[in-house]
Amino acid sequence: MKMAERLPWSYSHVGVELSLDHINSPFLKETGDLSCAHNLEALLHLLDGYHGKGHRFVLASGRDPALVNKASDFLKDHYLVPPYWRQYENKGMVSNEDGRWMQPERPKLDDHPEDTHRYLKQLGLASHH
Repeated sequence: MKMAERLPWSYSHVGVELSLDHINSPFLKETGDLSCAHNLEALLHLLDGYHGKGHRFVLASGRDPALVNKASDFLKDHYLVPPYWRQYENKGMVSNEDGRWMQPERPKLDDHPEDTHRYLKQLGLASHH
């Protein structure tokens, strides 16, 4: 622990500092939620629209603003993007009529399709019964 006390704080200057303020984006809500400040999709959105201090916010790359709400509720409501919309594919589970989650019924396949004999005959593998 004593060795860690002598180490500098973890900040290292790596280049030009950009002051990104979510208030400059016409897409984002005015919020005091600190988790929004650490939202990577929101930061990428702000970088996409940033064109320099004092310049108007305009999206440049075609990046979809809906990505901001993938794991947050930061987009303004009138854009009609649901909050926290990212979902995994439920690991193949489906909801039945009772609302219970289960593995879907899989179609039962015959051992071989009806026309298999024709292909086996072409290969000389057909049985003669």
